[in-house]
Amino acid sequence: MDIQLPQILFQIINFGVVAGVLTFLLFKPVKKMLEERSNRIEEAQTAADEAILEKKNLDQTRKQVVQQAENDAQAIVEEARRDAKRVEQEIIAQAEKTAETKIERERKQLAEDYKATVKDLRQSFVGQIAVMTEKVLGQAIDENIITKKLDEDIAAVIAKI
Repeated sequence: MDIQLPQILFQIINFGVVAGVLTFLLFKPVKKMLEERSNRIEEAQTAADEAILEKKNLDQTRKQVVQQAENDAQAIVEEARRDAKRVEQEIIAQAEKTAETKIERERKQLAEDYKATVKDLRQSFVGQIAVMTEKVLGQAIDENIITKKLDEDIAAVIAKI
């Protein structure tokens, strides 16, 4: 076995051509594909991290919004209670005013009725006394005298009370 230099050179050139073709046709596209895949994985990981961060932010924002809504609802309820209390006080004040007005009107009416009744009773009483006195004494007495005497007697009774 002899070493043949042309054959070794041919084999080296042949190996170089095959290695170059394989590098050009396989190694570079595979390397490019792996780099692209690596880039896509990194982008997906970055997007996932951003999504997780955004979810946390959204959760915090949601909690803040819910808390704010609860605070607003509580404020609305408190305002409604204050308004209801104010309206209740207004209604009570109006009802008291109406009741006082009606009571005062009824008092005036009762006072007028009392005065009219006393006047009627007094006239009737004076008339009855005049008739009885006329029957007892046999002569008529002036109703003005009887009225005057009756007023004096009533004043004396009231003074003793």
